[in-house]
Amino acid sequence: MEDNVEQDLSVISRAETILSNLGLTWDDLKNKNVLDMASGSSTLAHAASMLGMDTKIFSVDIDRQKEWVGLPKDVKSKIVQGDAEKLPFADESFDIVLDHGGMGILGFNEAARTLRLGGQFRMFPIGGQILEYWNISFFLTEIEGKESAVVQQLIQKFDQQISDANGWIPSEYITLREKALTALSSDQKIEVIEMLIDRYAQMTEMPLFLYELKDPMAREPNGVMIYKKSY
Repeated sequence: MEDNVEQDLSVISRAETILSNLGLTWDDLKNKNVLDMASGSSTLAHAASMLGMDTKIFSVDIDRQKEWVGLPKDVKSKIVQGDAEKLPFADESFDIVLDHGGMGILGFNEAARTLRLGGQFRMFPIGGQILEYWNISFFLTEIEGKESAVVQQLIQKFDQQISDANGWIPSEYITLREKALTALSSDQKIEVIEMLIDRYAQMTEMPLFLYELKDPMAREPNGVMIYKKSY
């Protein structure tokens, strides 16, 4: 019994961390239809069921998760194994669409399609490795005066090395990342984030992105990106 209680509390704690990262609380989800993209083990839906929340959280993930087997029936009925780049939901199905460390830019347009007017899509973080690449690129071009083509080739080399090594990070890359973070001011780091968000908007033709930073003065600031559907 105690093990079950501890497990339940762990699920709720993880869910509340996810919501905090996304700039939300449980109250924000009340009486809403919510889609959790790339949901993994469906932590949000599971926690909402435990808490008796009056909300519908649908979970979608491309990979079947072993944790789904033991979930309550009301949670499992809202889990879909599917591709977030081609969501199996009708247009304007959800009030809120969430992506916590999952799809990134690949899911933007489908998130917008399934949102109702007035709804919002929230993604955390604004950028993971890609934001590191942009910080390094900004440092090398704007501070060190390197040519853009040379910097682009370097970033592509690092990206290929990391991909080939299944996530292993080259020491040269780590050194350069730390050098960039040390050299860039807080204002410059925020400028890089805004440049990245503008690039997202251009690529997806979704111009109404807002953002909220967790800690603007952090060594490596990051936060949640927000799209509010107005048309």
